[in-house]
Amino acid sequence: MLRTLKPDHPQYATAKAAMADIYIKHRKDKKAYARCYKAIVDQQPSVQNYLILGDALLSIQEPADAIKAFQQALDIEKGKGDPALVQKIGKAMMQTHDYEKAIQYYYDAMRRHPQQQELRQDLAKLFVRLQRWEDAIKGMEEALQEVRDESMKSIRYKVDTLVELAKVHREYADSR
Repeated sequence: MLRTLKPDHPQYATAKAAMADIYIKHRKDKKAYARCYKAIVDQQPSVQNYLILGDALLSIQEPADAIKAFQQALDIEKGKGDPALVQKIGKAMMQTHDYEKAIQYYYDAMRRHPQQQELRQDLAKLFVRLQRWEDAIKGMEEALQEVRDESMKSIRYKVDTLVELAKVHREYADSR
């Protein structure tokens, strides 16, 4: 029934998503699951569909392909750089274990989006994961200095960063 829908049918994307759900949950077929979402993107290439494809690929441990899908979404947005999307790309890069590339991506993204505080936190967490304590401490201290306003969100960010900074100092001291 789901296969009979043509690509020009208004419920095509919904049917393909339902098929993908069946493939992953009942048949445990990751390739067919990914093909369903790729078919949606092929027929309706939109930012939202590329995001869904990227998330689907991440869920089946295909971070390299997910990065490509997220990059396509960024290209469609003409480089606006949705903060959540930029973060997803960075996290997907960490999953590929190409840490130096992930670090460079975070630095580039922070240059393009200096107001996006979460990128600094993610980069610091990556440094902690790599046990590059001085870099993590420096990044978190810079992140704290970048916060200018006293909004509730900023205060929460400061507190979270200070807690993380304390953990990093403790782990750094324990590692010596």
